[in-house]
Amino acid sequence: MSFELKTTNQTQLEPATPDKKLNRLIDEIEQQKLDLAKWQQAQEQIQQQVRLKLLPIYSELHQTLFQQLEQLWDNVQNPEFSKAEQLQLDDKTAQLAKLLRHSKSLNKQQIESVQKIDEFYRQLNRQKTPPKTQ
Repeated sequence: MSFELKTTNQTQLEPATPDKKLNRLIDEIEQQKLDLAKWQQAQEQIQQQVRLKLLPIYSELHQTLFQQLEQLWDNVQNPEFSKAEQLQLDDKTAQLAKLLRHSKSLNKQQIESVQKIDEFYRQLNRQKTPPKTQ
């Protein structure tokens, strides 16, 4: 009885030397640097598109909201409105003033007008709110 042994060549994996590990890590770091640069470039492009497209729309929206605020403010004390309608007008006017209070899209005069209206409604709310008792 004879036994024949078949041998196959196996590629032996040599344990990675410290130099090879270091070089692999350096390559990974370099790749991550490239990926980061691409992300930063994409971020800058997105911000530029926002500045070009959305900021003008945002500014136009604030101008429209300011016009609405002025119209509401001019008509809030109109005697043609019922008490309930005046309360609704007050509520909407106060909301718009609060929204526009820190707008960067309005000019100085408009901001002053918004702040005046907002302060009026803040004082009104302070008067309506009873003081806290301890």
